[in-house]
Amino acid sequence: MNPIVSKGLYPFVSIARAINRIHPNVEFLLVEGRDSARQRADIPEARELRNIFRMPSVREPREFYSQTRALIMPSLCDEAFGRVAVEAALNRIPILCSTRGALPEIIAEPSALLELPPGFSAHTKRLPSEKDVKPWIERILELWQNESQARELGDRLAAHAEKYRQKESAQRTREFFNA
Repeated sequence: MNPIVSKGLYPFVSIARAINRIHPNVEFLLVEGRDSARQRADIPEARELRNIFRMPSVREPREFYSQTRALIMPSLCDEAFGRVAVEAALNRIPILCSTRGALPEIIAEPSALLELPPGFSAHTKRLPSEKDVKPWIERILELWQNESQARELGDRLAAHAEKYRQKESAQRTREFFNA
């Protein structure tokens, strides 16, 4: 989770708060990006959570993917692509992401796509209610408690993401321009 407002920081805090109350051993890793530490500090409810751990921005994504049991992307912006989702999928990491922008096309797995409240935009700076993020909470806990289900989701996502590997993508690009 990239902890900035447009990437779903406020819904994420609501999700983490609820899960912390229900199942406190579920931990979240926030990988810092531009301005993210400051934005998270602006949410008093985030400061009280003990199930969130922070990793500074890294050069090698494998540093956080190797610690990732599932990736959540409650993005509120109209994602143009979703590179992080593709990278996670290629590593067989189960993903839960919003239906904003290109994410549904990139992921193409209904059980990995979850709605966020329609009134929330990339600029909304308020916490959604627990009811608003209940499907996220339920799905995260489902994957946390059922490793075989999480593994199956990761496998399906990986199979779909194969087309984004460099070799396959380069071949499709050559075919397009040579047609």
